[in-house]
Amino acid sequence: MRIERYSFWKIILLSLITFGIYGIYKNYKWTKDVNTLCQGVGNDSLNYIVVLLLSIITFGIYGIVWIYLQTERLKETGDINGVQVEDTGAQNLLLLLLTGPIGAMVVWYILYDNTNRLSSVYNGDLPREYVNSFSSHKTPITIAVVAAILSVIISVGVVVAGILGYVFSNDGDHSIIDNMPFIDEEEIIPGENFIPGQGIWPDDFFDEDAPENDVWEDVPYGSDYKDIGESGDLDTCYVVIGDMTKDYGFTGNPAIVVNLSWTNKGEVDASALWRLYVNAYQKGKELETTWPDAFNDNVSMDSYLKNIAPGETIEFQVMFDVDNMTDPITIEVTEFQGKSKIKLSKTFLLEDQEA
Repeated sequence: MRIERYSFWKIILLSLITFGIYGIYKNYKWTKDVNTLCQGVGNDSLNYIVVLLLSIITFGIYGIVWIYLQTERLKETGDINGVQVEDTGAQNLLLLLLTGPIGAMVVWYILYDNTNRLSSVYNGDLPREYVNSFSSHKTPITIAVVAAILSVIISVGVVVAGILGYVFSNDGDHSIIDNMPFIDEEEIIPGENFIPGQGIWPDDFFDEDAPENDVWEDVPYGSDYKDIGESGDLDTCYVVIGDMTKDYGFTGNPAIVVNLSWTNKGEVDASALWRLYVNAYQKGKELETTWPDAFNDNVSMDSYLKNIAPGETIEFQVMFDVDNMTDPITIEVTEFQGKSKIKLSKTFLLEDQEA
């Protein structure tokens, strides 16, 4: 089943035109799609109409908790499936509490955006490497900071308008001003007592050169997994690592093509891209996934992206850029959603492979 993409601005516009009805419908659909994407992660959400009613009954408290839980489910699903989803439940909770209605719009923008990131891989439309090359949170953070500042400005404007309205509604008697407790400006200056986002995102959180962001790359994905050979059962898949051929990627650099097959032993339709993590290592370094150029008739990545039903088997190919055509290459396969720590591996001597 394909998961649809959600356009934040389209939903906002049509919700205004339909007095909120379209927004309720789309969030009802979004909740069902999130349950599909996040199957097995946390508890499935209630029907959105029920969520809406419970939010009204609890004066919004249930809705805030619900958004926190759905944010965490999307993040955990991204972590399991190798799709970068950086936004946390705590972050969205603070946005809701600090920026009010404007913050709620930012939060829904973030939720739709992260759902689109996950669904593009789940549907087989884009490889996860391509999705991960685009930040999932720089734009929402910019919007959040602007929203926070606007929220402060609006709040100040409301207070000032209230004060002026109160003063000039007293039949011209302005003597009341002398005893009026004015707001201390120090309490409402952004950057002083109110810093949007402080404590949520450190200064170097998005710095690509920050050392903590590179730690995970130095550790092979399946380094702590038990190796069961070139073929075998993972949790919901049966996989066979086949042969390898030499080729060239779309950039013209030397590459290898690995032929594999997998059987879907799960309960829902899925693709190899969504279920499996296929890695290649040469001299201890992880190789980058690449794609064939448009004129390469020998290699097709379509089967890698194709969903198959439970019980079906399909062959697929994965392509990697290589640093040299001399040193051996080891292929490792693990399962994203697998609960047991097992992997498949096969080492190839490049001089024995077809050119």
